Amino acid sequence: MILIDTNILVYATVPGFSEHEHSKNLLAELLAGRVRHCLTWINIFEYLRIVTHPRLVRPAPLGMDKALENIQSLIAQPLISRIDPGPQHLETFAQVCREAYPVQGNFVHDCRIAAVMRENGVDRILTRDTSFRRIPGITVVDPFA
Repeated sequence: MILIDTNILVYATVPGFSEHEHSKNLLAELLAGRVRHCLTWINIFEYLRIVTHPRLVRPAPLGMDKALENIQSLIAQPLISRIDPGPQHLETFAQVCREAYPVQGNFVHDCRIAAVMRENGVDRILTRDTSFRRIPGITVVDPFA
């Protein structure tokens, strides 16, 4: 199983990004393929925050109804699963932070995603975000490399 990071979802949705067409086609290929992919609640809410934000999406962000429709459609796909934090999430997160030190700012969310991945036995992430390379045990698959 491979986690789909937020940036891939945003690029696939927002035409203003140069990565849009490639990400849109990639997502369509993933959904038609045979490999299971997953998301966390963190990715889902990051996506909703970004695509509805008027300063981040120009000329016009998505309305919340459309953004929610996109996510609901995605998580309804048979090859998409949602993975959740386990009962030892804080301890797992703390271990990831020790391994990826220093952790601050936006990297906190990446470490939370990595902790959820670790708790669910997922070690690969489809992302353009290079910060995940700092986290031991995570293999970054950059579809634009």
